[in-house]
Amino acid sequence: MLAHSAKDSILCLTLIGAVVLLSCVRAGTQRRRTPYRLKGMYSHEIKTNVRGKSVILRRYLRLSGSAAAPQVTLEEERMGYALNGFSCSGSSSFSTSFTATFPEAAVRDGVLYLGAPEVRAKPNPCNESPDLSGISLTLLSQHRIGFQQKGRRVFFHLLSPQGTWRWSRLTPLGPGEGARGPGDTKLELEEWTLRLKRPGELVGHYDRIVVRKSNSINYTCNGAKEIWFFARYRVKGKITPRGKITLREISVVLPRHEKCEPSRQRYLDRMEGVLVGDTIHLKSVQDKVEQTLKRDYGVRSDQKENTYEDHKRVHRKNP
Repeated sequence: MLAHSAKDSILCLTLIGAVVLLSCVRAGTQRRRTPYRLKGMYSHEIKTNVRGKSVILRRYLRLSGSAAAPQVTLEEERMGYALNGFSCSGSSSFSTSFTATFPEAAVRDGVLYLGAPEVRAKPNPCNESPDLSGISLTLLSQHRIGFQQKGRRVFFHLLSPQGTWRWSRLTPLGPGEGARGPGDTKLELEEWTLRLKRPGELVGHYDRIVVRKSNSINYTCNGAKEIWFFARYRVKGKITPRGKITLREISVVLPRHEKCEPSRQRYLDRMEGVLVGDTIHLKSVQDKVEQTLKRDYGVRSDQKENTYEDHKRVHRKNP
């Protein structure tokens, strides 16, 4: 009788231990479960130019929901420009758009498979039937999604202006542009740092550097074959959920002791543009200058601001 009681007690304790262990394993599994991260607005842009006909294709992915019930909306804008015109529109330009949802979207092994689409498009003679079959999405980083379709992959980028952006241009100098001899050049560099102060409100600054290089005669202001001009512009503005940007320069700071600075004056301008993919297309209102800023993913968000001397050191190390 006592032997049976001891065996029953041991069996009971074993069962209790197994239940507790199973509960701990389940709790640990729940704590380690990877959260669903395919959320937000992402965008992508493709530009083509064939026989004088330019076409811009922009796609926007809006992702929400959960791993059990993902919500996916794909919006596409297609714009064309040509001097000879398009037969579908009978004019030098056209614009089409559609919206697609994917009610069969499902997550399997960390990949979001979209399934069959439901497409809505306004009637337009330039519409093309979109092929949206066989699409899958994979989160590659905090800012990028891989968009895979029939063996081809493109990247969609988070539609956020926050971060570091760069632009550069190298041009030869002519006789009326301050050239001192053949082979003289002008290098323009801009490094932009932008952040969202609150939803839709942009603040930040950009550093503009101009390096003039002489191929023959030294400059009189510093006795060297290159001169540097530097200015830091503070900017603020707005951005819409679809990436339309308006900016204005609110102040400018110049180096105090720069021998070759001609006037110590700069005027302030305004800019308009659009963020799509990993680029910001900007156009200044006063000068009508167009430029495309490229996102620099290599800069940490907590990295300190570069100084004028920092820019000089980096450029001379990596000209």
